Amino acid sequence: MRLGAETCNLPSRSMRRYKCLMAFRVIWILLFMAMIRKRLALPYNKVLLMQKRDILKRIYLNMPLHGQRLFPLDDAAFHHLCRVLRCRDGEPLTVFNGDGNDYLATLQVSGKKQAAVQINQVKNNQRESPLHTILIQGLSKGERMDIALQKAVELGVNEIFPVKTQFCAVKLDDERIKKKQRHWSGIIAAACEQCQRAVLPILHPLNTLEQVLPHIDADCKWVLHPYATTVDSNEPVATPQQVAVLIGPEGGLSDTEVDWAIQYDFAPKILGKRILRTETAAIAALAAAQLRWGDWHV
Repeated sequence: MRLGAETCNLPSRSMRRYKCLMAFRVIWILLFMAMIRKRLALPYNKVLLMQKRDILKRIYLNMPLHGQRLFPLDDAAFHHLCRVLRCRDGEPLTVFNGDGNDYLATLQVSGKKQAAVQINQVKNNQRESPLHTILIQGLSKGERMDIALQKAVELGVNEIFPVKTQFCAVKLDDERIKKKQRHWSGIIAAACEQCQRAVLPILHPLNTLEQVLPHIDADCKWVLHPYATTVDSNEPVATPQQVAVLIGPEGGLSDTEVDWAIQYDFAPKILGKRILRTETAAIAALAAAQLRWGDWHV
């Protein structure tokens, strides 16, 4: 009986050996294919690596930058560079402070929470539009205000007036207004970092529409209204140097506020036949102005 049992087990042992051999061959083939694929992809990866190196990380520093010397970073700038962007000691980067120049620099980390930038070269940034645009944006809820400001910066806006209107649903006390102003300033700086601008738009203090309108100086003024004429009618023949755009909040502007704007030479305009959200209206109006009189060329 023992001999018969050993004889019956022989085929199963051979099968196990065969399966092990086949598994080894499959693993060897997969490793070989992975090695070949890696070698074939190496030049492409090198190209991508070179492209990434050409795009330097960019950060705004609220300090005067002059001369080729070290500028220590404050806690917020250190956290953003070394923790968020994961920059390393000796890494090249671009810094700017809003004066219109880009400063090519090198990061020098001297401790766990200490770092500085070494300015190596100054380059004039030529990304500003010849058209001076002013956005008067009604205070809106949540992220809508943030989106409007961010995209306005990307579209080249030069001045931003946040205003309180009759249909404004946001109620802010003095402390929250200060926090909002700091928050909006951070959004503007971050947008300039992303879109490669070296001049920060002027963010005016939050005020009422009645107080802001008399101080708007522009050759062309629009107030967006859903029942107005089109953007292409009744415009000056000469190319304006400054364009101001008034946008209401979620609930729009009241008839009284539109009348105020008209008294200060704002022309009621509509962008197409559809009703736009407040953040979309700001983007569309600034884009239309840049396309018609600015540096957009389609």
